[in-house]
Amino acid sequence: TPTNATVSNATASMPGEGAMAFTLTKGTIGNSDYEAINFTVNYPLTSSSAPNGVYDFGIGVIGEVLFAQGSYVKGSKAYSLAGYTVQVTVLSNTKYRLDFQNIQAVNPFALEEMIVISGYYEGEMN
Repeated sequence: TPTNATVSNATASMPGEGAMAFTLTKGTIGNSDYEAINFTVNYPLTSSSAPNGVYDFGIGVIGEVLFAQGSYVKGSKAYSLAGYTVQVTVLSNTKYRLDFQNIQAVNPFALEEMIVISGYYEGEMN
């Protein structure tokens, strides 16, 4: 359960897309209790339902698949998010639900070191 949740506009990867950055944190940065999930979702500006949708972590087919990039931090270790999806649902102007579907957080320096992130966050985001 995060103690801080934020969402903001981000820079899109491609022309014709919008992007939003989500950050969920708890603990104190620099301490072993610190945890953070940071990810950006990219969506077509022509989508009437954006940013609602299911986003794939990893390489998607641009223009066909909604995709996301991100990282997971635990203590002093940083992991890249790859594989599987996050579902973003806008509940109100400031309230979101994020459903994490077995996302793989992989240590880029030790690929055998992996954490699976599942579950959801629902609540206000600053």
